[in-house]
Amino acid sequence: MDVVADVCRLPFPAGSLGLVYASQVLEHVVHLDDAMREIHRVLRPGGVLVARVPYGLRYLYDPFHFHAFSKRTMLAFTQNNMGLQSGSLFRLLAQEITDWEMPLRWHVKTHLPLLYSLMSNSKEDGKDRLRFPIGRRMELTVLLQKVADG
Repeated sequence: MDVVADVCRLPFPAGSLGLVYASQVLEHVVHLDDAMREIHRVLRPGGVLVARVPYGLRYLYDPFHFHAFSKRTMLAFTQNNMGLQSGSLFRLLAQEITDWEMPLRWHVKTHLPLLYSLMSNSKEDGKDRLRFPIGRRMELTVLLQKVADG
């Protein structure tokens, strides 16, 4: 870890970053609109936000989660925002469900490691994600590109 900071007050100059990677972060932010505007501020033109967030309402039962995410949530910050208050901060590049809930996941990983390795892969953040849609959707990955200021 290089920097510990409040996502609503990042210690970087405006337009200084080409990529912001936020994995399992945005659901913990009270003021999501402020965080998204701050990420937009520090990204250079054409810079990309890669956000991984829990998918669905059930994650609001976690007392430390302030937001639920669906495939429509991040559109509030894009050119497809349908008149919501956030405005066109980003252009949607891609979004997909990137993990599913598998019953007895720990047990399969522990006792049937070969089978588990065929069913999952590890991403750059070190988290294992299932390759196939088994069970409920758990995680949404969204790629957003900064649009011009103004």
